[in-house]
Amino acid sequence: MAYCALSEKYIRLLSRSLKRDICELRNPGTFVDTVERSEIDKFIPHEVQNACRFWIPRLIQGVNFFSKDKQMQKDVYEFLKKSLLYWLEAMSLMNKCDECISQLESLGDCLVANFELFHEVQ
Repeated sequence: MAYCALSEKYIRLLSRSLKRDICELRNPGTFVDTVERSEIDKFIPHEVQNACRFWIPRLIQGVNFFSKDKQMQKDVYEFLKKSLLYWLEAMSLMNKCDECISQLESLGDCLVANFELFHEVQ
């Protein structure tokens, strides 16, 4: 339950913090390596960076609780529906695309294993 609770806090923080063009680059074609790290840290504070990196692993660690918690399932579904692209953008700016891929694969496996429960949320 503790892992799920932490993931839930991360999701709430990310839902409030993530937005389109979070670093105000105003150019979708900007290469990440041309953006100063200090700019990324200014627009994506350390706690938001941690939430980006760890919400999925903590959710998966708490899968037993997640699979029984309908409200948490709804929260995850809504977050994915509304903020997935913003999360991907933030992770990309943090140079963590490799983590995105493996985490989304793990999340997909988790959701498939609990598909009946998650499907009911929709």
